[in-house]
Amino acid sequence: MLNWSYDGAPATHVPDTQTNQGTVTIPSGVTVTVSSATSTLSGVNIKVAGTLDIASGTSALAVQNLEVTSGGTANIQRPLTANNSLQVDNGGTATFSNVSQDWSSYPGLKPSIATGGTLNFDNDNITLGSGSGIAGNLNISNGSTVKTASNSTTITGPITVNGAGTSFTDSSALQSTLTLNDGAKATITTNSPC
Repeated sequence: MLNWSYDGAPATHVPDTQTNQGTVTIPSGVTVTVSSATSTLSGVNIKVAGTLDIASGTSALAVQNLEVTSGGTANIQRPLTANNSLQVDNGGTATFSNVSQDWSSYPGLKPSIATGGTLNFDNDNITLGSGSGIAGNLNISNGSTVKTASNSTTITGPITVNGAGTSFTDSSALQSTLTLNDGAKATITTNSPC
């Protein structure tokens, strides 16, 4: 855990340094930065009520589970893999910036975004995969390309696609409102109601 840097009171944690397992909780008002040199926290569950900044890096960061709770923010600037999922609760926000990753293949990521939670893609190239469930806000902007890989991604929350060069392609169970702004594009290839 030597690569964690704290801004404010230390995050509470119960990691086992021998096995890289346990839970790290980032309380409200605290910012924790994971450096680009850190490549795995594969056995660690991270619960974010404050702010988690994951710096850009050449390799994906592996975690056991990442949960962003109400009032929490996760800023992710490199591929992320989780053995369980990325969970964003009501009032939480996760933002991916400059990330290119196929979440439909291993190692992937299964986002679970609760109603009232927000998942932002900013200049990303992301394929959503099996087991993804997005009931909260999905915002796609700044040249991002986001698509669903199969009929196993359920999107019921509102989708907003902003900016020229930004696109969303859906071939899954889309059951939400889709808003396109400023030259954004969408391709819907599903029989689900929009």
